[in-house]
Amino acid sequence: MTKLEAVVRIFNLSDAIFLEKVQLILVFLTEDLALFHDFDVDFSQEYVDLLAADIKQLQNMPTANQLTNDITNQTNVVLALMDDAKKKTQNTKYFIEKIPVKPPRILSEFGFDIYDSIHNSQPKMLQFLKKFNDAVKKYSVPLLEVGFTQSKADEILSLTEQLDTANTLQEKLKSQRTVAVDDRILLMNKIWKKIMHVCDASKQVFGNDYARQKRYIIYNTPNGQPPAGTATGVITGLVTASASGLLLKDAVVTVEVAGTILTATTNAEGEYALPEVPVGSYTVTATLGGYAIATHENVEVMEDEDTTCDFELKANG
Repeated sequence: MTKLEAVVRIFNLSDAIFLEKVQLILVFLTEDLALFHDFDVDFSQEYVDLLAADIKQLQNMPTANQLTNDITNQTNVVLALMDDAKKKTQNTKYFIEKIPVKPPRILSEFGFDIYDSIHNSQPKMLQFLKKFNDAVKKYSVPLLEVGFTQSKADEILSLTEQLDTANTLQEKLKSQRTVAVDDRILLMNKIWKKIMHVCDASKQVFGNDYARQKRYIIYNTPNGQPPAGTATGVITGLVTASASGLLLKDAVVTVEVAGTILTATTNAEGEYALPEVPVGSYTVTATLGGYAIATHENVEVMEDEDTTCDFELKANG
């Protein structure tokens, strides 16, 4: 049998920040679509329309909190009905004990032998009420003689039916929440992959136009920003060929920050810059076709300062 895998998020943003960020990226992509299309024809109007449709569908989906609130409200309805049923059945106990001639275990026939185990268990409460209502029918005549009216019996029967219906709805909501939350996560994962595709392409589309490239940066943190209170700096440098000193254009320099890969591409002068890097120590990598990958470890980024990280790439072979 195939084991079912849990549906998990492939991102760390909160739902609200996720929606805010992807909507913003969609706006930027719509504005810059011609540039993206020139770089990669996959970025078409159809691509934008499908992404917009997915985001619209997400907006119309209930959130996990909304679904939880529905369950909580229904649980409160169930608990209120249970409390009412407990009070009314306890009142009935008074009339049962008034019956002059009765079997020694009559209270057990009404379910009071399991009453103490009920607490807040809906299934046990429904089991008790079924037993109770059956006994009310059986002893209807002697109960009527001691003042327990048919209307009282009807109230408890009605409460039983209401509780059964409310309990069923509560369980249905719990089941629906699981399915709905999974469906929402799957859609958000789909949107996230598309947005990351856009963000990755933006690094190539805008090259060293850092102001425009910055609009497409999303940190994979709950608030979509560098960790709270974290100051930032810039990693900058030159990429050259180690043998000739030739300035290398289109080399890709990357650094991973809080689960997000920041990328810059060198210009014709071999220059690159990685802005908005939180203060800390990083591993920075440079790659270019025909050359071996180069890596610098423990690159220290200081607050509001440019950190120089130059690369000399060795030709393959």
